[in-house]
Amino acid sequence: MTAVNADSKISSTPLRDDYIDALKGLLIFLVVYGHLLEENAPDGSVNCAIRTFIYLFHMPLFIFLSGMFSHVKSRERYLLSIIKLMETYAVFQLLHYVIPLPKNHGVFSFTNYITFPTWTLWYILSLVSWRLIIYFFAETSLNNNKIKTMCLALFISLAGGFIPVGSELSLQRTMCFWPFFMAGYYLNPDIVKRIVKKMPCWLAIIICAGALAFLYFIMGKSLGHVSYGSYNYYSASSELKGLLMRLSFFLAAISLSIAVMRLTPNCQFLAKIGKKTLFIYMAHSFVAAVIYYLDRRFSWLGLAPSIFLIALITTYLLYLLSKTKAALLLNPLSTIMRFF
Repeated sequence: MTAVNADSKISSTPLRDDYIDALKGLLIFLVVYGHLLEENAPDGSVNCAIRTFIYLFHMPLFIFLSGMFSHVKSRERYLLSIIKLMETYAVFQLLHYVIPLPKNHGVFSFTNYITFPTWTLWYILSLVSWRLIIYFFAETSLNNNKIKTMCLALFISLAGGFIPVGSELSLQRTMCFWPFFMAGYYLNPDIVKRIVKKMPCWLAIIICAGALAFLYFIMGKSLGHVSYGSYNYYSASSELKGLLMRLSFFLAAISLSIAVMRLTPNCQFLAKIGKKTLFIYMAHSFVAAVIYYLDRRFSWLGLAPSIFLIALITTYLLYLLSKTKAALLLNPLSTIMRFF
């Protein structure tokens, strides 16, 4: 989620961009909002439609931006950034198992700790995998053949659904979302912004409103995690249906991502939050767990507007917390090693 800053002999990474940061700020809010909706989104409800709408594009677009900021500039510093991501993953994976949270894989065990990323941590493990691929891939001849590489990424993504793995080591999601990461890796931010600006605002609004209307009035239920890449095709009623769902998911994710990018304002408030997305992403699950517990006790979190407000407050408070020493939780061992 963060840019790797160093001098490059291979390719260039986009400089800090307020619009991109604002987009990341909006997306991290939608991550928080979507996860708070999980416990209050029965089929046929407005909450269900909003949650499914968010899930159709927020992680594909986040992953696209991650690819955009994953160019190798200094191999040594790039590898160090991957190691620090692995450290962040290991620390929060342990915290998720030690502190009782929803969405984890049950009783703590060493096997589960190694094998299954808990709840939101799949993204960090997949990001490590994608960046390791780039680390070894950046100096090969295939790196310069964008069409072949994108076709390969798409083939692996679609064919991966036939492999009988799911959340183990986040392998299924790593394969599923790889084309979004590679698209971000190859596309220059200025070109992306020019493409996005070609879409009229009215069309972007129609796309978003149409998707929400379809999900609420016609679909009426969650599309399930099959389309989000959590599971292989065998978890669907048929392998063909699983494949078609993944293809449909890709098309929806691309169209909605472009529409959302067109409607994202170049807002300084969002841009500030967008610079702290990693901490907010890692910490919000613990806040969500507390909110879930209180809601089960007092049933006060039923309507989308109240959840929206709570998500907004949660995102902002975590942004403020990210500016304190609490941010050291992301890399405690690296921080300690600086003193030796």
